[in-house]
Amino acid sequence: HRRKPARAVNGAGVGGRRALTSGMEGGEKKLSGEQRTGRCFCGKVGITLTGPPAAVSICHCVNCRKLSGAPFTAQAVAKMTQVNVTRADGVGELVGFSSSPAVERFRCPQCLSPVYASLAKGKMAAVPLSILSGGDVVIGVKAGQAGAGGEERVDISETPSTSEEGRPSSGCAPLLRATHHMYYGDRIIDVPDDLPKYVKSSARQAQLWTLDLTDPPRAGGADVRV
Repeated sequence: HRRKPARAVNGAGVGGRRALTSGMEGGEKKLSGEQRTGRCFCGKVGITLTGPPAAVSICHCVNCRKLSGAPFTAQAVAKMTQVNVTRADGVGELVGFSSSPAVERFRCPQCLSPVYASLAKGKMAAVPLSILSGGDVVIGVKAGQAGAGGEERVDISETPSTSEEGRPSSGCAPLLRATHHMYYGDRIIDVPDDLPKYVKSSARQAQLWTLDLTDPPRAGGADVRV
């Protein structure tokens, strides 16, 4: 499929979906519960995830790898109503584009940092963990290699969690725990943890990757352990 060209989102996004912007704040229902916040690279776009996500996926698909410059990406998947995006004064609408028929991605119009992706016809959102401020994320535990707390934690930021005004939060939300790998059949790096690994999507009837599946030779391939 040919990807649609990137363009600024103004009100309704590509495919009729609406970008989350500060213009929607007045009509949004205020949610209660744990909050995780973050900002893009230039700091002009902020995002808040309220409540626990439905899942935290690690994606190895070609699109995520090429668009992030990383061997895989990690994102919190939540209902769109749990996500709120704000923009500093003078900052234009988020730039949105469709990377596949089912995924529309939105980026800061100034620094082009990934902010979130729209899934399930706008009902769900995928928030990259890379944009969240501070805290740890539990990636996975290799059998027999768990630490004293039974978990292996990987820092995702050097800065503490902050409030909308930039002040340290009074309390930190619980650590996010990765739930599964997606598109593990397309990986370019092995991750031998104990999380469920799906050959492609993690949707219903998805095929789990197992050691007995035949993989192509990986001459000189990398192996990362977490």
